[in-house]
Amino acid sequence: MTPRFNMNRLIVLLSLTALAVAMLPASASAATSSSKSPMNVFDTPQKVPGSYSILYRNDTGVAMRVHTRDLPAGTYTVWWIIWNDPGVCASVPCGLGDLFKPGNDLGFATGGIVPSKNGKFTPAAGLTAGDLTNMLLGVGLTDPHGAEIHLVIQWHGPIVPEVVHLQMQSPPGGTCHPDTGCPDLQSSIHLP
Repeated sequence: MTPRFNMNRLIVLLSLTALAVAMLPASASAATSSSKSPMNVFDTPQKVPGSYSILYRNDTGVAMRVHTRDLPAGTYTVWWIIWNDPGVCASVPCGLGDLFKPGNDLGFATGGIVPSKNGKFTPAAGLTAGDLTNMLLGVGLTDPHGAEIHLVIQWHGPIVPEVVHLQMQSPPGGTCHPDTGCPDLQSSIHLP
């Protein structure tokens, strides 16, 4: 049986790609590159089937788009973990133990909701070099092309209507689930 061409799906995919590229900081001379990385169950080599992230880079910043699944219904944040100088890391790829070395950063990228049982999540966000707005640690992105960037999806528990806006923002504060906290569920790694 020949698969049917789905025009609506193509339009959605093209729109998401255009959105992610549009989030890149503008620069007339900026060369854009991209990398695609599988989504893994956090801190394991186990891949999430059919899931990935794309990181777009240019001279002035980065943008990301995640396409994942198998997440429990609830609220989420996506975090940038940035190693501006991956050469100082103890291993390739860099590990969490390298995060507290000078020049490395932790910052909030975006938040969202997984409202249904299918567990699909497709956030997108951009980060300009030097922008400290959502950075919790470090100096911000200093080398868009040379930085190693990890994207981490953190669960903030079931949707609580009274505080759902806080559940999707940084830092987690008191919005984490009382029993599970705010566990990191999935991640992907983009080497320079």
